[in-house]
Amino acid sequence: MGITGIAVLYALRVNLSVAIVTMVNHTALPEPLLDNESLADTCPGKLENADTPLAGEFNWNEERQGLVLAAFFWGYAAGQLPGGLLAERYGGKLVFGLGVFLTALLTLVSPFLLWWHEWFFIVARLLEGLFEGVTFPAIQFMIANWAPPSERSRFSMIFSGSYLGTVITMPVSGILCDSQLLGGWPLVFYATGAIGILWYIPWLLCVFDTPAQHPRISQAERRFIETALHRTGQKKKLPIPWKKILATPGLWACASMHLGIGWNFFGQITYLPSYMGEILHYKIENNAALSAIPYVLGGLSSLASTIILDALITRKIVRPLTGFKIFNAMTGVGAAITLALLPLAGCNRILINVLLALNGISLGAQYAGNGTNLLVLAPNFAGTMYGISNTMANAAGILAPYAVGFLTYGNQTRSAWNIMFYISAAIGALSFIIYWVLCSEEEEAWNNPLPLEEVTSGDNNNKSKENGSNEKSHENKAYEPDA
Repeated sequence: MGITGIAVLYALRVNLSVAIVTMVNHTALPEPLLDNESLADTCPGKLENADTPLAGEFNWNEERQGLVLAAFFWGYAAGQLPGGLLAERYGGKLVFGLGVFLTALLTLVSPFLLWWHEWFFIVARLLEGLFEGVTFPAIQFMIANWAPPSERSRFSMIFSGSYLGTVITMPVSGILCDSQLLGGWPLVFYATGAIGILWYIPWLLCVFDTPAQHPRISQAERRFIETALHRTGQKKKLPIPWKKILATPGLWACASMHLGIGWNFFGQITYLPSYMGEILHYKIENNAALSAIPYVLGGLSSLASTIILDALITRKIVRPLTGFKIFNAMTGVGAAITLALLPLAGCNRILINVLLALNGISLGAQYAGNGTNLLVLAPNFAGTMYGISNTMANAAGILAPYAVGFLTYGNQTRSAWNIMFYISAAIGALSFIIYWVLCSEEEEAWNNPLPLEEVTSGDNNNKSKENGSNEKSHENKAYEPDA
């Protein structure tokens, strides 16, 4: 349910990135006056199957499109920290579930709000971002309550739902827009909104915040998880040590990585379809399908990297911190290299698509590296920590569409887009350098302010009743840093 929930959230997020291509009345926008030098800076001719300019309903120039696309991220950034706090107080199930449901409900009615007035639509997108913003810290907190230390990276594959949602939504949205059924682009919002609302029903029935609350879990599995997490007998809510959290270098290491990830991952979700259409001149259905390729490979990379990292650590091939560095280097530096090479590809569409595919593979390592590193620092405050760190990602997600609008307004040339790619590469590489300097694998002392005996009261009795628990206990120590 976690993977499908994340997939639904990304469907609700990326639907506009594809739909906006057909929503905008390109024939009403002034054609830029290109001199000979500018003409030489554009890809030659349109493809034989390229679209004529689309006569959509809304006269939005590049700057207005940037505002519409960025509105979601304003709300999303604002929802991060409250999401962590609410999950730790009321439980991740309630916060995550309501976040999906309310976002889906607003998505379902958003075409009507847009026909009423475009500012109602912009406010709706902002609120969708706010409601969706609480979900990722909430699911991170739920992972902290369910994932034994030896399986933390594997549990992070829940976040690979982001790729699943993107991969499905981009091409399907293109097909729906091209079909003109119910107006084409409105159907994208009706479909994704309805799916989100339907998803909420099994979430309510099948998901529980902790092993102790699950009515169908075996006692053996429950004892194993609680013993591994030192959670047996812990009932009281822990006070949040704000000063200590904010003074933790490891938090800001992960926040730095999140900033680079947000700029490149969220930025490409919003502007990649525009680049495919404006510069490479693909038809809407081909545009959407090709835009999804990096996310297909990124999803596979995400699944593989979480499994590989768990295997490397549990077999003691690498220390946890070394593993985190390897996969974060792939995320930051690997993605930066592919973006820096894009301008050199010129108008070679095959090479551009290959580089974007490699970029997707690189970014797919983000959950194994950064997500798991953040979780091990303070599992009891996983929601709050994730909320703080992911705010950086979404601040970058706000700025990226504005940057594209600023650089390409009346200037849809390769040079303008190349500047964007170079900026993105620099941000990705710099974010990893900062991470390398500040990163840590140590669980913070303030994570368990209660005496260990109090937190784990009754563990000895539970351990004696569980066959094989000693072996599993040793396995869990694989994520503990070496002395």
